[in-house]
Amino acid sequence: MFPRISLTGTAGVQSAALSTVTGGTSFLYALAAGLTQPIFDNGALAGQLDYAKARQEELVAIYRAAVLAAFADVQKAVQAVASFARQQAAQEVAVAESRQAFVLANAQYHAGAEDMLTVLDTQRTLYAAQDQLEQVKLSRLLALVGLYKALGGGWFSPSTQ
Repeated sequence: MFPRISLTGTAGVQSAALSTVTGGTSFLYALAAGLTQPIFDNGALAGQLDYAKARQEELVAIYRAAVLAAFADVQKAVQAVASFARQQAAQEVAVAESRQAFVLANAQYHAGAEDMLTVLDTQRTLYAAQDQLEQVKLSRLLALVGLYKALGGGWFSPSTQ
C-alpha cells in the first residue's frame, strides 16, 4: 500500500588507466536513491491485506475455542471431584451401617438367635460395601488427577527429568 524507498551506495577503486579518462582521481563513488510505488496491481495488495485480516480473525477464533474448551474441562473435572466426594461420604455411611449389621448378626449368632446364613449374608454385604467404597475412592482420585491435568498439569515422570 505504501511506496518503497531504497537507498544504495557503493565505493571502490577504479583502474589507473581509467583515471586518465575521468580526470585524475582513482576513487569511484556512487549514490543512488530509488522510489517505487505500485500504480496498478489489479487489487493484489488489497487482497493480501484482506487475507491477513481474515487469518488474524481465524487465529483469534481458534484461540477463543481453545480457552473455552479449557474452561469446560476444568468445570467438568471440578464437578466430577465434587460428585465423587459426595459418593464417597455416602458410601462410608453405608460401610459403617453394614459393619454394624454384621457385628449385630454375629453377636446374635453367638447368642443362638440367628443362623450362620444371616451372618454370612451380612458379611457379604459388608465386603461389597467396602469394595464399592474403594472403587469410589479410586474414581475420586482419578478425577483429582483429571482436574490437575485440566488446570495445566505440572508433573514430571522420572524418565523425563
